[in-house]
Amino acid sequence: MKLVVLFLVALTVYVDSFPDDDYTWTHHDAEALKRVLDETARECPDITRVYSPGKSVKNVDLWTIEITDNPGVHEPGEPEFKYVGNMHGNEVVGREILLILIPYLCKEYNKGTPTIVELVDNTRIHIMPTMNPDGYAIALEEFLKTGSNSWTVGRQNANNVDLNRNFPDMDKKFFKLQKMHSKINNHITMTMQEIGHLLQKETQVILNWMTEYPFVLSANLHGGDIVANYPFDASKDGRPHYQKCADDAVFIELSKAYSQAHATMSDPGRKKCDMTEESFDDGITNGADWYPVPGGKEKMLTTVQ
Repeated sequence: MKLVVLFLVALTVYVDSFPDDDYTWTHHDAEALKRVLDETARECPDITRVYSPGKSVKNVDLWTIEITDNPGVHEPGEPEFKYVGNMHGNEVVGREILLILIPYLCKEYNKGTPTIVELVDNTRIHIMPTMNPDGYAIALEEFLKTGSNSWTVGRQNANNVDLNRNFPDMDKKFFKLQKMHSKINNHITMTMQEIGHLLQKETQVILNWMTEYPFVLSANLHGGDIVANYPFDASKDGRPHYQKCADDAVFIELSKAYSQAHATMSDPGRKKCDMTEESFDDGITNGADWYPVPGGKEKMLTTVQ
């Protein structure tokens, strides 16, 4: 737990030392994104591995970088963690944050920063800056043409599908079996057999990725309100209310570790999101209590992990 909290906190505090005042903030297209990963791998070859777990609808690699002391190897007892950004193509903040976090981990490891050395040496970290490169390209094209971006253009993938509604609804199956007092524990397989919609290529990549690597925790970075959202992400009756999972206390602790290290997330006096009047105690929320999301990525990860 200590290492996971360290990693979550690292994402919110690294800006104190990196990037410096000379850093130029800019959008990274597909080529620039890959260049950040490759340059980091060249600077820190002993702790990095760049790979692609699969491709998008338009055949673009979902480039990922692994950062650990023994890249390419699963070490028994060492937790595997993943960050995913840009699931919605026009939500770019997470993408850009991860593209700063990646070289930060490399540089601080080389400097011998104790917390980062401990983190990298004892955690296998996987970072995918974009899950939806096709949607990002669509949003970027509109921005370059018009100078602005509507909140729907580029949100979906190239097939116009919202990837955060495309995953198997594991919560629904879990709630059903719970109601039946069933002791059957193969609901993952059962749900995969009962999917009533076509899985997008990007969704399938993530599912295969989760099968290949035994992730113990994941964070998915969206744009929008400033809040740490934790499971369950759906409720039994489909209406907004608190729906806690078995690890509720753990997820609350992890969410607070993130929000309280953030500059404004846990500040009750911060400016609210333009699209909501809601405020969140300590800068965190149970997903189902905020608004239920059928077929979201979070519920798949919660049930599997």
